[in-house]
Amino acid sequence: MLPGRVAAFGDTNVATGSERLIVLAETRKREPQVLEALRAEINGLVADLPAGRRTR
Repeated sequence: MLPGRVAAFGDTNVATGSERLIVLAETRKREPQVLEALRAEINGLVADLPAGRRTR
């Protein structure tokens, strides 16, 4: 990943009342196995985030 080239934001599913986290990360890597390893690492880190309650 490139420094300063990562963004994360939430996407609300109105039907279920849930929200998913979307992570965009820019890289110069092109090899499919390297890209899949990056995806797996990001997904593993996101899966470890504590669930929060939304307040409005």
